[in-house]
Amino acid sequence: MMKADFTDDSKSNPAAQPLYKPRPLPWTRNDTNFWLDLALLIVFMAVLAITGIIQFVFPAPADASNWSLWGYDYRSWQLAQSFSIAFFAVLVIVHLILHWAWVCGVISVRFSRHLGRRVRIVEPMLTLYGVALLAFCLFVILTVVGLAEFQVVGPPAK
Repeated sequence: MMKADFTDDSKSNPAAQPLYKPRPLPWTRNDTNFWLDLALLIVFMAVLAITGIIQFVFPAPADASNWSLWGYDYRSWQLAQSFSIAFFAVLVIVHLILHWAWVCGVISVRFSRHLGRRVRIVEPMLTLYGVALLAFCLFVILTVVGLAEFQVVGPPAK
């Protein structure tokens, strides 16, 4: 019985070898920044487009009850706007998290120049400052929404 000879011709024949064999590149921080920034751009454009549709294409909300665009009514477009703004906010927060050390570095340099002495932020404090800033922002947003909830005025009774 004969054995089949399975040899690789590309090793023995240099003409069969490709001139360029691409290697997969490792994922870098620049790759992450590029894709995050691209996602931010796309979502920002979606927010602007949806806002333009709601603001300029549809009539006033009271008159838009029977209107639709591409099979979606006014309320659906409002929900799309809300979700796209929320997604954009999440991407902005991720962007800030990834660049937080740089942000703190710029702030410390500005404070150093203003005070005339070196201001240095200790590495473990970066996270604390970031969490405190996020908590403060959420507090301000919830305070505004809470105040609006208690101060909204309904239509006059008939």
